[in-house]
Amino acid sequence: GEAARRARALRAGANAYARTAGATGKTILALTAARSGSARCAGKVDLLARLQSYGRAGRYGTTIFDQTLAMLAAHALHVGPSQKAVNVLLNARGAGGWNFNLTRSGGRADDVTSTAMAILAARAAGVSARNGTLRAGLRWLRAQRTPAGGFALGRRDRNEANSTALAIQAAAAMGSRDTRATRALASLQRSGGAFQFTRDDAGSRVLASNDAVVALSGHRLPVTTLHRTPGRC
Repeated sequence: GEAARRARALRAGANAYARTAGATGKTILALTAARSGSARCAGKVDLLARLQSYGRAGRYGTTIFDQTLAMLAAHALHVGPSQKAVNVLLNARGAGGWNFNLTRSGGRADDVTSTAMAILAARAAGVSARNGTLRAGLRWLRAQRTPAGGFALGRRDRNEANSTALAIQAAAAMGSRDTRATRALASLQRSGGAFQFTRDDAGSRVLASNDAVVALSGHRLPVTTLHRTPGRC
């Protein structure tokens, strides 16, 4: 089927693509969701071993996406993440939310997308929705809402599909439903079925649609998790 075909393509390109913790985590998440073959293996490449090779005392790479995608992938493969990884993530929150760099003082402003990913990864790791750091991050995220009801990366003058979709997922992970953001995201769908980046900019419709479908279907990252860790490749 289509999922199997896409999984084969993912495995064929995995060795070249999975060169960071984030890219490796993303590949694992995609293969887990595809439910076709081992989510750990891409030919002779052991994606779990590669993911773990990027971890140092709970820290994966240098960006929030390295950290959160690695944590989500570890959860999807039923191997963690570790408490050290959770601590690294929670301690990286800045004055309001999280930013692209995995540090409070990384020279980047806190942003909606990074904050949503941090909440999703922490909740998947078992951090309580009552946790003060997560609740503060969610309050900050909600304060970034655009007048039109959605969210955007570093601005408030338009709705962007990807940031809005992740904000919806983060709210769901914390036990609430963001109906305003849901309506804003739905408004970005076009007649052919695809979602576009903003109302006036198609951007990558593939990326926008991927994020939007997950959010509007009531799911959140990771879409699928395994009940036991796959064996070695």
